Amino acid sequence: MAVTDPELLPGEYDFEYYSSTSADDASADDVASEDVKQKEYYYPLDLNDSYPGVITFQARKIPGEDIGSLFGSGIEAIKNLGNDVFEFFTAGSNFDATSKAVEIITGEELTEEDRNKVVNKDGTLDQSELYKIALNKLREAGENVGTMIKGTPESQPVVVNDLLNEGVIVGNVKLPLPADLRIVDQLTYSGEASLGIIGGFAEAGVSNSTGAITQSMKSAKMMGQALFTSKASKEISSLVLNGIKNFPFVPDAVGQGASSASRIATNPNIRNLFEKVALRNFTFTFKMVPTSRSENEMINNLIKFFRVNSYPETISAGGIPVGYVYPNVFDIKLEYRTKRVATKLLPCYLRTVTAAYNPTGAGMHDDGGFNEYEISLDFQEVLTLDRKKIEEGY
Repeated sequence: MAVTDPELLPGEYDFEYYSSTSADDASADDVASEDVKQKEYYYPLDLNDSYPGVITFQARKIPGEDIGSLFGSGIEAIKNLGNDVFEFFTAGSNFDATSKAVEIITGEELTEEDRNKVVNKDGTLDQSELYKIALNKLREAGENVGTMIKGTPESQPVVVNDLLNEGVIVGNVKLPLPADLRIVDQLTYSGEASLGIIGGFAEAGVSNSTGAITQSMKSAKMMGQALFTSKASKEISSLVLNGIKNFPFVPDAVGQGASSASRIATNPNIRNLFEKVALRNFTFTFKMVPTSRSENEMINNLIKFFRVNSYPETISAGGIPVGYVYPNVFDIKLEYRTKRVATKLLPCYLRTVTAAYNPTGAGMHDDGGFNEYEISLDFQEVLTLDRKKIEEGY
């Protein structure tokens, strides 16, 4: 489960911190300053009292899986594999020596069944069969090393669970629930996919449980009979001639000429094929007009909070940047009087932060604060949805 940042003290997420200091007499250093460990920001300062509809953006740092030792063991296995392959090929024709080399690599010796396969009745050794058996075991060992480095499929649920539930809460922002909430579910289809004549027969074969390949072969045979015998009507023969224009070795003019002369066109068997589920995107825009110095400071800090958590950390080696640590994810809640509204949102990455300062005018406060701010936040979910997630309220 997600936990709060261990560096934060109990109660640091308590809204009462701000309400205990009035917006008029509080200094900028007292409210939401960098020196205060408070990691919760919200606008306006009377949010709890005046706005029953609230949207919460909670930033969460997900620790990555420690694959250093796993990768290191994979490298060691590769090194041992190379050494032991050399030993295998220099072990001579002795079955026991070959078996020992295989055991070093795979952890298992050759079996008595393997021995019976390679030792002839006269006691001689079938060297080619021995190498075949041993090389198969070496190949399996190599595949195991590859799996070790890439990560097994069984690890995927762990990664997904981490994205959804694990990590350290580094802070959150609460703002009034914006108007015109738009939640778009988008699924991608191929549009017009042309199956053609053969594809149409294949589709029918799958539907009738006769097999796509079998049905396609039957359809090809039927087309051949229609073209080279007199058993089919002139319409079928024309369709066959029309259809062969799709073969790579046949000029387009052949099929086009057949279509023009016969006045018959092939049915392309158009289908709309499902391809994938798109990641959902959400854009939220907020206009903020500060009424005090402390509120102005709060706005600037929450903008910085969004920007900080949208960026990755840099991994350096010898002072040279060599990689990135993934940015934090945001858990977003839409609530009205503490009750969830609309749909639930999966954790999201913050892809774009747009901050507009004084978008409609050039006025400034005496302390250098802007008269108004407008921020636009573009999020994208970390995972795609499926029917089960929709039933769960997403």
